[in-house]
Amino acid sequence: MDVGGGYNPRVYKRMLRRLRRKLEDYARFSLDLLGGVEGSPDVVESVRARLEELIASGGLEQRDVDKAKAVLEFLRSAPGWQVELFRKALNKELSRRAAKSSKGQVKRSQVGEWRRTLKEIRRLKDRLRGYADYVLDIVGDLDDSVDLVDQVRDNLELLLGREDTVIPDVVEFPSGEKYNARTILEFIKNAPPWQLDMFRKALEKELYRRRRLQEDIRRIEEALEKYIEERGVHVPFHIIEFDRIACFEGKCHYMFKVEIGSKRFLDEFEGTLEELIDLFKGIVDVEAENVEKLVLKAERERRRAVGELRGFQELLIELEKHIYGNAILTISGHKLARPRQWEGLSDEVITALNMGLQKVGELEIIKWDASRLKENLVVYGADPEFWPEFYRWLSNSLKKSKTISILLRSFTKKVDETTGLPIKEIRGYIVSLEGNNIKYHQLTARELLEAYTRDPETGKRIEPEPAVIFCGPGDEKIYPTP
Repeated sequence: MDVGGGYNPRVYKRMLRRLRRKLEDYARFSLDLLGGVEGSPDVVESVRARLEELIASGGLEQRDVDKAKAVLEFLRSAPGWQVELFRKALNKELSRRAAKSSKGQVKRSQVGEWRRTLKEIRRLKDRLRGYADYVLDIVGDLDDSVDLVDQVRDNLELLLGREDTVIPDVVEFPSGEKYNARTILEFIKNAPPWQLDMFRKALEKELYRRRRLQEDIRRIEEALEKYIEERGVHVPFHIIEFDRIACFEGKCHYMFKVEIGSKRFLDEFEGTLEELIDLFKGIVDVEAENVEKLVLKAERERRRAVGELRGFQELLIELEKHIYGNAILTISGHKLARPRQWEGLSDEVITALNMGLQKVGELEIIKWDASRLKENLVVYGADPEFWPEFYRWLSNSLKKSKTISILLRSFTKKVDETTGLPIKEIRGYIVSLEGNNIKYHQLTARELLEAYTRDPETGKRIEPEPAVIFCGPGDEKIYPTP
């Protein structure tokens, strides 16, 4: 359950663009001051040595001394990936100056105009990179066989044509310019061809970067899944957000937010992907001990609840024989208990933070993830800290509401041929508490179908959800067709 803002990739990208501009300024200053960087095969080392010599000689003006010291301090304290960015800025500026000198002398006014034009182009490139990042967050991946700008235009027009669409604004850093989907659509419709070409290249570059990230995520998840399976202790591992910048010599600067076991990690790491995977494996080793303790605690809480309420074990057995891997329990009642982890939080805060509580009329609804870890072990809760809590919560909810409903959505390994989605089985139960006795009644497949395909307010029929099987008692099943 995420109750914090966490790492925002877009903010990091803006910070990176600001850093690049700062390093480009450092590169121009250094080359203006030194006039050249011969004498070392490493351009950064040459700049560092020459600046130290100039400062020691005392031949610089005070303002140049201050800035030269700032550059030297950066070179001494900056991490490797930032030094690599500075090296690229120096090489780029050297190439630009070499090209300029080869064209001969030009008038001072022409030089000024040329610099202003270059500055405007750099600003435009920064803005278009922000546009590309924004639209791909909204529309997702694009088809390489179709013009990228045309696809963005069509997707944005479709998005803005919906009445219920909420369009987020972005404030560009550091200019303060605000833009959103409408701004970008207006740009696409009115920009000259050369600017659209620049936008197209920005989209291509960002798509390539994102696909590389997805490949990294896939490699990490496969490696950790295999490692956790070999270890024999189920430690939940989820990558929530992931990004990388400034790769050099096989190493990258990674930024990530991951859930491992019951912990959430927001951090940065510099190294190879294999080294990052090894870091995650080390955390898994530590968390495995905690997960084993939580499993034992959950088993104790289950035995306590079973001993307290007759019929509790039979209800769990009925639910768990339909949990094949992962499932979701949607439990509703007039007065549900609150997990201990929510103590001290009002319902308004819990709802606003999207922690899992919904209210529809007089009904309260809370969803629980369920996972089969082993053949004879099912746990309830996405966070292992909630595994022991579920049994206390369910028994208290029954005591408070007396009657609750449980909708069980079980994910199967089968795939729907039409949609390509995993097939889900849906079952419904009415559970009541009479004294200390739990009784449950399973809904028929026809009753579930009617409930899921009729609008509760208007009574009109609605299309059934794709890739779903409605299941009643025994082998009773209905495979709805649109």
